[in-house]
Amino acid sequence: ILSTPATCFNASQYGTYLLVDSEEEFYPEEVSKIADDVKLMGMNLVVFAEWYHVPSMMQMRFYDD
Repeated sequence: ILSTPATCFNASQYGTYLLVDSEEEFYPEEVSKIADDVKLMGMNLVVFAEWYHVPSMMQMRFYDD
């Protein structure tokens, strides 16, 4: 489990980056690093996630009984 930003690990030490139900958005620097790690270093990326769309989330209303 990576408890630091995605920019703080050495991809050459890992074969696969598992992204499982991330609750936080990624910073542009993290997205860029992960993309480079996949494209340039051959790291695999596996994503398990739910649908995520901020504008729709802002419009949703939840009512608890």
